[in-house]
Amino acid sequence: TLDPSSIQIDGYAVTGLGDADVTAKLRNYSSPKTMTYAGTLDAKNLNLRQLTEVKDLGFVSGKFKFDGIGTDIAKMNLNLDGSLRYIDLMNKRYNNITVDGEIKNYAFNGLFDIKDPNLNGTLNGNINFSGKPFKFDFTSNLRQVNLDFLGLTKDMKAIVRGDVTGDFSLTNINDLNGKIDIKNLYFQSKRDTISFDHVTLNSTIDGNRKIMDVNVPDYVQAKLDGNFKVTEIVNVVNNS
Repeated sequence: TLDPSSIQIDGYAVTGLGDADVTAKLRNYSSPKTMTYAGTLDAKNLNLRQLTEVKDLGFVSGKFKFDGIGTDIAKMNLNLDGSLRYIDLMNKRYNNITVDGEIKNYAFNGLFDIKDPNLNGTLNGNINFSGKPFKFDFTSNLRQVNLDFLGLTKDMKAIVRGDVTGDFSLTNINDLNGKIDIKNLYFQSKRDTISFDHVTLNSTIDGNRKIMDVNVPDYVQAKLDGNFKVTEIVNVVNNS
């Protein structure tokens, strides 16, 4: 007899959103808003964009434990602990990611440890993806980041390392609004290698006007005010 209050799932699912090996227990499954669930999921090329309706997400593959309530991503409370073979984010694919955190109210709060050739580091904090611009509040140890891959530089073979604290919003780097604090900064490109103990960046946006303050103690303090793209400024500095 089927238990009306709980059900055990153990099997392999092939769907239009991707494939998954699932072991889970569902409770109160007749009410999607209050349904609880716990188990393990091994997802293979799961289409997060269709599943969540967040356009900057793509496909994901990985295995993790989960424990949550609700099926509406805007209202669910979901705990995740596991590893992703890859995930697509903002038209970039990142590999080898450990995740330990909570998704609640269209926000992720917790830890990412990424060991991708183009983005290697840890991020601990909050990412709110309820709407653009996305909001970030985190601390991070960047072991190595490929700036060309992220689109921050162009054909510069540029990498950066450092300890970062961020509290800002953005859709892309050109509409950055907030503060970034970097310690032990190391930057290398095909032209230069530089390092600084401490760098702070404050950026505000008022319509088409951007105001950006950069402070490197004992070296430089600069202010940019006008209608400009951050990527253009970075490339001009690198090629000067």
